[in-house]
Amino acid sequence: MSIEQLNLALDDAMFSPEWFKASAQIKVDNDSKKIGFSANIKAEKDEQFWMNVKKLGFEGARLLCTSDSLMFLDRIRKEYFKGNINELATQFELPADIVEQLTLSNLQNIFVGNTLQDIIPYTELNFLESHYLLSGEKDGVKSALKLNKSNLLPVKSEFTQGELSVNISYLNYQALGERPFSYDRKILISNGSKTIGLDIEYSDVELNVPQKIIFSIPSRYTEMKI
Repeated sequence: MSIEQLNLALDDAMFSPEWFKASAQIKVDNDSKKIGFSANIKAEKDEQFWMNVKKLGFEGARLLCTSDSLMFLDRIRKEYFKGNINELATQFELPADIVEQLTLSNLQNIFVGNTLQDIIPYTELNFLESHYLLSGEKDGVKSALKLNKSNLLPVKSEFTQGELSVNISYLNYQALGERPFSYDRKILISNGSKTIGLDIEYSDVELNVPQKIIFSIPSRYTEMKI
């Protein structure tokens, strides 16, 4: 296949349910610190993304992202953040080119398992024994995507800029509706000597079933100072 054909195939394979709901077990490995918790995820296409995290059955945090706002509750500290993704990213001094891509659509694509070829278009193609390797570069950020030759399913995607790299592995594909879905994602973020690993295992995935999304800020909560 040519690079043009593969890019078209990726566009055609975009997973875009009107509604997405799932449970997940998430493990975080931050150097020597390891944390595990459960999560519930609900998303309405291009409208809203909702997520909460629980530990031992108790909700620790809740997040709601829309096209123009971001709200976050810290149940442990009784604090909240209310603003937008750009404000939060600015507080953490993220690079402008990364902030530009922190959109609701890209957030939803990450969690439903879509590739992010719109961020950095693929312009090069290498043929491996059992995979296609697509790559591209834009504004100093390099992107690569490995596809299984037999079914064109994503195997691994990578973004790098200097010492910063983000790797996403797509594992455990199972049939979901009319297409395969990766029920296990492994994300590795490295920046010099610091490394964070995320392991997300999905279960109870539902598609195109309208969900009730609730998010309110208790009056006793105080605004986060970030």
